[in-house]
Amino acid sequence: MRSINIDIDSVHFLSHDEVVKFASSAFLKDYIDQMVAKLGDINKDKITILDERKLTNIGIFRYYMDAWIEANPDINTNMTHMVRHTTRPDRYAHPDLLLLGYSGVGDL
Repeated sequence: MRSINIDIDSVHFLSHDEVVKFASSAFLKDYIDQMVAKLGDINKDKITILDERKLTNIGIFRYYMDAWIEANPDINTNMTHMVRHTTRPDRYAHPDLLLLGYSGVGDL
């Protein structure tokens, strides 16, 4: 298992420019195209921007890590693996995001 701590202050909604930039990745293009279409359908009847769902950098990173694990020839994808984010309080009681990946390889 490998954990990645992420600064909660770095998590944000993606700008249009970031969506375009990340969509140029071979790992992310299909996912982003699918999510942009899905969110367009979900958000079409929203009256205010506050009610809209949006892409976030942490959501894109989570998908990227899962795609990377699937594509990595050093990882046995026949074994259970996942990438997820959870919250846990740090010693100062601030939330921290963790991405956890599991695979059959001892060290990623």
